[in-house]
Amino acid sequence: AARLPKGVGRLLRQLTDRHPVSIVSGRSVEKLRKWVQVEGLYFAGSHGFEISGPDGSFLNYSIASQLLPEIRTALNALQGLLAKVPGVTIEDNKFTLSVHTRNVSTEDMPRVHSYVEAVLDEQPLLRRSFGHHVIELRPQVHWHKGRAMEWLIKSMCEQLGLPSDGAARNTTAMPIFIGDDVTDEDAFA
Repeated sequence: AARLPKGVGRLLRQLTDRHPVSIVSGRSVEKLRKWVQVEGLYFAGSHGFEISGPDGSFLNYSIASQLLPEIRTALNALQGLLAKVPGVTIEDNKFTLSVHTRNVSTEDMPRVHSYVEAVLDEQPLLRRSFGHHVIELRPQVHWHKGRAMEWLIKSMCEQLGLPSDGAARNTTAMPIFIGDDVTDEDAFA
């Protein structure tokens, strides 16, 4: 299970005292806020499909809200189908669904892929992506962690009164991104 390592909360507090800091994750903003519990952070959850600034910030953004009914329908279908497969867990990240396969046997993986494909056949507005031991279903929208970071940097520059157009922003802001999964590569696109 994902968790904040010991001492990282203190480091994040120190960073937010000096610079705007954002957590970008596939998890929902709600889960991130519960896990991290550091005031002053910006969050881009569900691979950037929901963005929220610190309390009092007007920086809030949501992509693909109109697809939430399709995501809920896919979640219900996956729960019914994948209940038959030992070791599978499904995580609802609001705008994305994560099918965790770390504890699924090699023999059962074709069934998992088949069930996910069947759900996607019924939900053409969703697409599949892969990470380490996870299959994710997301809205079929050209939006990901990298696009969310671009939006966050532009918005943060505007809030701070710094140049926010592309060329000037590149000389003003220095984003630092740390990731450990294939889905984090979008941040470098």
